[in-house]
Amino acid sequence: MLTARAWRANGTLLPRRPRRPRGRRRSPWEVARRSMRSTGGVLGLFTAFHVLDLTTGTRPAASRDFAHGSAYANLVASLSRPPVAVAYAVSMAALAAHLVHGIPEIANDIGAGADRRTQRRLRIGANAFGAAVAVGNTTIPVAVLTRAVR
Repeated sequence: MLTARAWRANGTLLPRRPRRPRGRRRSPWEVARRSMRSTGGVLGLFTAFHVLDLTTGTRPAASRDFAHGSAYANLVASLSRPPVAVAYAVSMAALAAHLVHGIPEIANDIGAGADRRTQRRLRIGANAFGAAVAVGNTTIPVAVLTRAVR
């Protein structure tokens, strides 16, 4: 007979994992803390793509219109491709999540976040900085796709 409980091979009962209560959601801070590895991986892949696309002009990452030494034209040609623009925007969201958790943790590591008030200020500052960086950098592909930048 199968039950909801899991049994070991020797017949003893395995301990159950505690479940989160229904209706309880993770806070944005907890999501950012748990996603540091994945956002770091996204940022690593983005950096490699960025170098291949805009610095070395390596195909297939670079656009067909790549010209060495023409940074502005290369940026516009690259971000005119919608999949690249979307990847750029997703990478900026990953950067924001990485910064939101990373900045307060760096401050804590060097001993700057000793009390709760300072930790709260660090989190607020990190949220504002992460949002500003993400929104500011996401305006670049948006401006290219809407032809505000040519």
